[in-house]
Amino acid sequence: MSQAAMMPGAAHSANDAALAPTLKQVFFAWEKLRVLYVLALAAVTLSSIPLEAMKRLDVWIAVAVLAIAANACYFAGPIAEVYLCWLGLRRNIVRTALFVGGTLFAGLLAYAMLQMPHVAMLVGG
Repeated sequence: MSQAAMMPGAAHSANDAALAPTLKQVFFAWEKLRVLYVLALAAVTLSSIPLEAMKRLDVWIAVAVLAIAANACYFAGPIAEVYLCWLGLRRNIVRTALFVGGTLFAGLLAYAMLQMPHVAMLVGG
């Protein structure tokens, strides 16, 4: 009888120990991608705000709040990657699809929000 069979907790601990470096690698890889994500959303946001609105503090407060929310939502990427790879999907394809799809979705959402009448009124004056 193997040691893992004699000590069921040992096998579980070994799996947890093997998972920790993988999680660290996934989150570190996503943190490198965060720079591109922030730059893409900044480009969409800044190109959608009229120049005269950029002089107003309330506009920058709204942008800061939305930027914090967008960065909090960014954590869905690495979490989804770990889960999908655990299901057997290929890591490179999963990471690329999640990052590109999520960034496009966030960019379109940011653009759409800035085009909404009540937001446009806030930003436009």
